Amino acid sequence: MHYLSLDTVIYRPAGLQDIVLCQYDDVMAELVSVKPSIQIQREGVIGSPWMHQAARGNASLQMTLTVVRAWATFARAQAWGLDLQETLTLHPEGTVTWLSCYHQRRPSRTRTYHATVDLVQPLPLTSDHDLGPDGPRLGRRPEDIRLPDTEGKAWAAVQLSLTLTGEIS
Repeated sequence: MHYLSLDTVIYRPAGLQDIVLCQYDDVMAELVSVKPSIQIQREGVIGSPWMHQAARGNASLQMTLTVVRAWATFARAQAWGLDLQETLTLHPEGTVTWLSCYHQRRPSRTRTYHATVDLVQPLPLTSDHDLGPDGPRLGRRPEDIRLPDTEGKAWAAVQLSLTLTGEIS
């Protein structure tokens, strides 16, 4: 099942340009999901994931999403997934700006967090059979998603997971 994104997520690795992971109305295999995690340290464990969160109030948010993009060829689709995987793997720390709660195509909620990349995985390539070449229309319901000029294109999907910590700004 596929959805139209209800959020915009921008990743800013230190020293590199912003990477837009998804935008409002992008096609998504899995919508942006954010789950809270609160940890309390009872013993000192060197090198545990908790140590990274200790300076940020022992709390974190786990953000997951799977974004889908259409490309003219399988080679371009595969290159996009591999390039995104390489960039995020080599630059696993940065900041995330999360824009949500859209009304009339404008976000009413904007949050910025420190982010650590947990997972970035390109999924197997597909053809137009997953989203279908039927008519150029966009709908809010998953079964209404039809994109113009997509017949014969390759669809690439990348699954992402980020840990968000820090002060809300």
